[in-house]
Amino acid sequence: MRKTLEDEYSSLDAIAIATGIREKYFSVREITSIAVNKAKKINPKVNAIVACEYEKAIARADTINIKSSNLAGVPFLIKDLTPYHGLPVRYGSRTTSSDSNVQDAEIVKHYIKAGLNILGKTNTPERGLTITTEPKSSGPCHNPWNLDYSTGGSSGGAAAAVAA
Repeated sequence: MRKTLEDEYSSLDAIAIATGIREKYFSVREITSIAVNKAKKINPKVNAIVACEYEKAIARADTINIKSSNLAGVPFLIKDLTPYHGLPVRYGSRTTSSDSNVQDAEIVKHYIKAGLNILGKTNTPERGLTITTEPKSSGPCHNPWNLDYSTGGSSGGAAAAVAA
């Protein structure tokens, strides 16, 4: 039986996804939709993603110039320690504003210029300061291989999203 792209998605890294897009094995919209569906499926269990813009990412997929860079169209998540317009920057803390009217961090400008399709923000320890990703603001992030285990910190949400 032949595997579908949905079946293969978890085994693809960013280079394989970018190559698949450039070679037109699949579209940016198709791979973004698969990434969104996977995120929606796993996140209730692992709590890796604390803010999302799934519908915007799917809509944005049709506007990404796949010839603009080697990573154009690859679905991407950023850490909640990184300001990104349209999504709150909470730094994993209850003491920060959930204001989403922020300017993009310099690194985010580079992600966007590279054509990465940002889906949302990942869970992180409060201000990235502890060794486990268990902030009171958004709740603990769980290891997708064993939900009783922590993902560690400070990129616990990112690690859980990739591992899932």
